[in-house]
Amino acid sequence: MATHNSIFDEIVEGFKTVSEGVGRELQSGIEQGVKGTFLELNRGEDIQIKLAIGDNDASRGCCKDIWIPILERKNDGSFEKVVKNLKIKIPAGVSYDTKLKYDELGDVSRSGGRSGDLYIIVVVPSQSDRHKPSNIFDEIEANLKTTCEQIGRNFNAYTTGQEDVSKTPPNPVRGEDLQIELEIGFDEAILGCIKEIQIQVLDCQDNGEFVRVTRSLKVTIPAGVNDLSKLRLKEQGDASKSYGQPGDLYVCLRVPDRDNERKRNGLNIESEIKITTAQSQSGCELMVKTIFGERKICVSPGTKSGDSLVLSGFGIFKSTFPNKNGDHIIRFKCE
Repeated sequence: MATHNSIFDEIVEGFKTVSEGVGRELQSGIEQGVKGTFLELNRGEDIQIKLAIGDNDASRGCCKDIWIPILERKNDGSFEKVVKNLKIKIPAGVSYDTKLKYDELGDVSRSGGRSGDLYIIVVVPSQSDRHKPSNIFDEIEANLKTTCEQIGRNFNAYTTGQEDVSKTPPNPVRGEDLQIELEIGFDEAILGCIKEIQIQVLDCQDNGEFVRVTRSLKVTIPAGVNDLSKLRLKEQGDASKSYGQPGDLYVCLRVPDRDNERKRNGLNIESEIKITTAQSQSGCELMVKTIFGERKICVSPGTKSGDSLVLSGFGIFKSTFPNKNGDHIIRFKCE
């Protein structure tokens, strides 16, 4: 038969076990709450852009590819704005000015919090007329209101002896620089070319609101560029939010060092041509692919494996010496 003391000890032990369990759950809840608060308070910047779609896409829903500049953390721990491609699903039934939220697709946090969100404002051109002033008198009223507000600011600045801060901010800061990668072909890198690109940039609208818009640009690629060459397009980056100069756009080129028949070696281009024993003994004429198109070459009688033929000036363009190009070296292999 259990004594009073043993029963009391069991009750105390049971209460202790329950208290420890409750304490662990309470501590875990507090830790989760603190962690969630930290992640929310230190989250990255949200991104907001406008996306134009057609009536059919708006009514039936669609998927769209967009390019937006996003702040990302590099492997070395630094932060950089990069242009990223995202596939966005637009639900069916959206209308003009519908605002869609995509969690954690914005800028990465600089202090360890969660990433910001991406907001897309849907623009349906055929519906936009419904949101314009209904008649010319509404437009006049809207313009008059804006003009009166500006006159009021100017009068206040005049009477107080201050400049209009809306026009001359004290510390203008230039806009953010953007960077995008652009792939070009083997011959395009050697000869130079013009490429049209589309980027998402921060732009100031007529109403003073800053939104991301799609901009088309033509980029001139100089002859003889290498892999990871960077081109700077001045003032083609984000607009400044404080009346400073726009940022710059840096285009990082990705250039293949070879194609199916040729490869780059410094300023020279190298290729290998297979010839038969009969062709090597008696000689022959062959067509070869060069940067200037197909060219006919003569294979001398007695040519053997390892022999080479040099097409002078058919190699890589050297920007510092335009008339001193590399060569195209053709090596023969007898089969």
